[in-house]
Amino acid sequence: MIVILYCFVADFMKRRQPYRAEHLAYVAAEQAAGRIAAGGALSENLRKGLILYRGTVEQAEAFVAADPYVRAGIVTSREIGTWTLVIGDRMEVLT
Repeated sequence: MIVILYCFVADFMKRRQPYRAEHLAYVAAEQAAGRIAAGGALSENLRKGLILYRGTVEQAEAFVAADPYVRAGIVTSREIGTWTLVIGDRMEVLT
């Protein structure tokens, strides 16, 4: 499982509006194809988003590069890395 962490611009809630529908359609298509396990925004004051991606780091990088939020400059930085479950029950969304 790959973790993608986005950091958003300070006025993210306002600036995302023109790109939100395209971003959500893009993410939904990736989920329907089985490449996204889960994703969403962290609390508004943190200005971060998290995606659990099924695939390789290279595939995740390609996904990120094509994301409408990234292309629009709403994402100020991103981190991509492999996540290893160490403690806890295996959740169905992660299998």
